[in-house]
Amino acid sequence: MIKFGHYRWNAIGEIQSQKLVNQNIKTCGNCHDNIYQLHEKDAHYNVPCVDCHGAGNKHVAFHKGGKDAKNITEKQAVLPKEYNLEGCLFCHRKLAARPKDFPQIDEQEHLNF
Repeated sequence: MIKFGHYRWNAIGEIQSQKLVNQNIKTCGNCHDNIYQLHEKDAHYNVPCVDCHGAGNKHVAFHKGGKDAKNITEKQAVLPKEYNLEGCLFCHRKLAARPKDFPQIDEQEHLNF
């Protein structure tokens, strides 16, 4: 193993050989074009699908079939679809450190409307 300071030179090959966990938005759009087109026009168009729905590796493998799909159950392949406040709060919880013009939710105020 060759070392260059704090950087391991062969780390690149190791990282490239790892299996994908998160899918990119285009991968999701291949099968979910109607949803992709909808989000392309809203405020969340730059937010990757995985930010709200989680890692898509099992979902994609299960529905594409092949050798990777045989060890994945239908239940494991399901991604959360529903909106919930905790999911929104992950990015939009009111925090003093966030820019004032960024949409924020005060959880107590929101629940008491």
